[in-house]
Amino acid sequence: MIKKYWIYILFILSVIIFASTQYYKHSKGNIEVKTKLTKTGWGYDIYVKNKLFITQDMIPSIAGNKAFKTEMDAKKIGELMVLKMKQNQIPNITEQELDSCNIQR
Repeated sequence: MIKKYWIYILFILSVIIFASTQYYKHSKGNIEVKTKLTKTGWGYDIYVKNKLFITQDMIPSIAGNKAFKTEMDAKKIGELMVLKMKQNQIPNITEQELDSCNIQR
């Protein structure tokens, strides 16, 4: 009788693990960045499964509140954030990454 319960428990756990990994894989493919024009320049929004997840109106990791000067700059950093999210990294941007992407300040 005890063996039967363990089989049920293992089956239920395996179903939960399978379902969660499938959900996670599916959600990673549904991350999208959209640029936007703000009052002071450009920014971006990141959507996960068509729901707003991150909104960024200012250049991250620099002093002051400065918007991106061009749409291309906002898109580059937004896409870098999405890449980090898909690679299970912390989605933050360093000053060195801004430099390597040639972001105007």
